[in-house]
Amino acid sequence: MSAAEKLELHSLASLRSEIRRIHTLAESDAKAHARLYIERCADIGRLLSLAKKQCGHGEWTPWVAANLPFGARQVQKYLKVYRDKSKLIAKAGKTNSAVRLSVNALTGAKLSHSGNGDENYYTPPEFVENVRSLFGAIDTDPASCAAANRVIKAKHFYSEDKNGLTRKWSGAVYVNPPFSKTKFPAFVDKTISEYEAGNASEIVFLAPVWSETKSFQRLMESASAVLFIRGRLNFWNEKSETGRAPFGQAAFYFGSRPAEFSEQFYKLGKIYIA
Repeated sequence: MSAAEKLELHSLASLRSEIRRIHTLAESDAKAHARLYIERCADIGRLLSLAKKQCGHGEWTPWVAANLPFGARQVQKYLKVYRDKSKLIAKAGKTNSAVRLSVNALTGAKLSHSGNGDENYYTPPEFVENVRSLFGAIDTDPASCAAANRVIKAKHFYSEDKNGLTRKWSGAVYVNPPFSKTKFPAFVDKTISEYEAGNASEIVFLAPVWSETKSFQRLMESASAVLFIRGRLNFWNEKSETGRAPFGQAAFYFGSRPAEFSEQFYKLGKIYIA
């Protein structure tokens, strides 16, 4: 009998401790071995399933909020990996880009054009062309790297080691932030503050559609316009591999030309102007 199976006889307190322990291990594996990571995520999903069965009516959501280091959205992801474990493991051995993207999304690891390493995926060129057409030229990219800037072509870009969060942004700014639990909210805050301070004249901010989060709601409240992109973007990496993001995206516009933003991007999805 596996450790997970033995826990069927244990209390909610035991399940809570084991879920938290494996979740911590899984996050450390996210950038290393996809198969091991999927195994651990599936194990968390199994334990979550057991815990849910022990909760009475109306108790499950409060229990998650009070006992786990992640929310209901993450719970659903772990449960899905548990259900699809065999299929995901079969793909993992093929260095499949989509699997890596899914792994990143589960942990909140970066799925953007910032940082270094095999797990970094950059903005699709066709999307960047729309940003450049709107701006004329991209002045600043605060979450980038040399490889990504071959497509972005920003006059100034800040890689991870230069930390765009500590820099003053200027002119027309394009932001495809790291989609991690800590850095994404930080880039949202920085984007709003740089625009409101008048440092950035215009900003296009690419974001995952995480409408349940405070950061996404802040973007909705602060932006001049928002594009909900139809379908999912295909990101790319330095090896010229592409992978479709495991979630939808939205592009937020900050600036005085929301009508021009709408005219440039309307073919990509539904646009709302504040």
